[in-house]
Amino acid sequence: MNQFIFLGQKEWDDPLFRFYFDTLVRELGSQKYLVKFVNSFDPSEKIVDPKHHSIINFFYKDTDAIHAITELEAGSFTRVCFASDVENYEAYEDAYRVADAFICPSEMHKKVLGYAFDLPIYSLIEAIDPLIRVAEPLVPDPIKARRLVWFGYPESYRRSMPIFESTIQEALGLGYIDSFSVISLESLQKELPSTFRFLPFTTSQLTAQLKEHDLALLSHVPLDLSINSLIKSPNKAVSSIACGLIPICSDTPNYRELMDRLGLQQYLFESSRALGEILKTLAQTENAQLNTYLNAAHHYIEQHYSATYQTHHYLKIVADLKIQKPSHLSGKVPLKLFKSPDSEIKLRFYVRQQWARLKRLLQSNA
Repeated sequence: MNQFIFLGQKEWDDPLFRFYFDTLVRELGSQKYLVKFVNSFDPSEKIVDPKHHSIINFFYKDTDAIHAITELEAGSFTRVCFASDVENYEAYEDAYRVADAFICPSEMHKKVLGYAFDLPIYSLIEAIDPLIRVAEPLVPDPIKARRLVWFGYPESYRRSMPIFESTIQEALGLGYIDSFSVISLESLQKELPSTFRFLPFTTSQLTAQLKEHDLALLSHVPLDLSINSLIKSPNKAVSSIACGLIPICSDTPNYRELMDRLGLQQYLFESSRALGEILKTLAQTENAQLNTYLNAAHHYIEQHYSATYQTHHYLKIVADLKIQKPSHLSGKVPLKLFKSPDSEIKLRFYVRQQWARLKRLLQSNA
């Protein structure tokens, strides 16, 4: 019988942890599978049970988890690495050396990782953020106004939004939208036009902040000319719909795929001019029509982005890995990759990881 082990640190407060590990651990447990969460920083905690075959799950950027896996004695286990941003292949080198398979959030990520790494790679949806389901029932409030919002980290805004600022300001002036809010960290506030409303980001308040709006502007336009910006997953659109917002998305691969399935492809934009036309059209669309679109989108994501749906496909991946019998690590092709500087994302995660470690040490010495 399989035992599912999830390595990580709950103190990270990382959205990817919630979209994958939080949802999978809860759902597998509710289905009576053997499952446990193991703090990857605690060297005293036993990871595997020799009586069971263990499926060890970890994130590609969790250096503590990777170290813990390298220290495991021989046994019956499969190591599954969860991938996310692909800013450079170098960030995946250490994970690749210990992993039997990668799981990533989209087919685009799967293709990009597949160019460099010779191991099974699967795509698995990121489930609806459990914070949204805990905070509110998944029932949209009727759309009554045209309050527009963008949310995310400052580097995400800088990489994909500045080119659209003049269009948003024009829409405000013409009355196509009632307001435009930016939910982010305070380091971004001083860079925004004065007509934009800034809301400081906190995990606990995000759902309530989003629910104050009617429309979400979501851009993966790669102003940094980075493939990572272009292929980002559509999780923001899923979160927006779950909070009762109509998403307006850049016509980039993963947003296009989702919006086509939702029947909302008319709200995809490929330029500033196209965005302006969408905002004008939305201002002229009856609220009842928008609520019809929103309710249909809600129904779709509740079916196809639930923790239950995600876990079903995760178990299919595990079953497929068992059939494939992953090759020994010594048989992997040696890597010779382009080296690039550390990214903001990598640095932010490192700081978060070290802060969680320090808090744990202080608590143990208290």
